Amino acid sequence: LPHAPKAEELMLRARRRAAKVPRDAKEANAKRRAAKQAAQRADEVGQAVSVPLRQTLDAHSAEAFRRSLHPFERATATLTARQRVRTGGRELEEVLRDLADLRKAV
Repeated sequence: LPHAPKAEELMLRARRRAAKVPRDAKEANAKRRAAKQAAQRADEVGQAVSVPLRQTLDAHSAEAFRRSLHPFERATATLTARQRVRTGGRELEEVLRDLADLRKAV
């Protein structure tokens, strides 16, 4: 399975990308220049968080499991997920649904 980045890692990457957004030197009005830069930074943060979440969702979908895992590994993953649900954990579909909602909110 692919690496799923932690929230701290995602936010650190997003802050770094947002800090690299240059000012628009062509804009003469300082207020508009600051507003434009702030909007571009917010957009960069949203993209920096949303894209890795979408990749994680795509990598953990049911179709990706069928396509990428060996049958033994797929059976082991299914049994592990069932055992986790039996011991009080959440189902994978529920976690993925929450992650998709979070991505849409960003």
